[in-house]
Amino acid sequence: MKLINSKLSNLQVESHTLKVGDFYFLKDMVIAEIGEGVHIDFNTSLEYTELIRSFYGNTEPFGYICNRVNNFSISPLDYPKFNSLLKNLAIYGIVPNNHLDRANFEIEKRFCDKPYKRFSDLETAYNQLNIFLNKSELVSHKLY
Repeated sequence: MKLINSKLSNLQVESHTLKVGDFYFLKDMVIAEIGEGVHIDFNTSLEYTELIRSFYGNTEPFGYICNRVNNFSISPLDYPKFNSLLKNLAIYGIVPNNHLDRANFEIEKRFCDKPYKRFSDLETAYNQLNIFLNKSELVSHKLY
């Protein structure tokens, strides 16, 4: 389910559509929906990395959720470079769309030096990342 069709849609503070996909900024986390057929590597991540840095700054911890509603590829070897640009990134959440995404998750997490968690749906990812970030703003309290 895309963010715009979820209960989280009214929590977005800002959104950006880039060549590589859509990025939704919430108070303490960014939700990425990478476009169909896109390949993500360090070079293709520079534009959205800069957006993330300008939104969250360099000190307050935040989370990153990749809502994999489309099929795309990623270079897991570039995770250390990506993480070096976002020093206050605290945790990744992945919401896989299919069996291949779930299998790729197992490979990708081996290359990431940050907590890298898989979730069954976007709302669970949001809630669990908030718990990890020690926030009390769970979706169930705000949207039901």
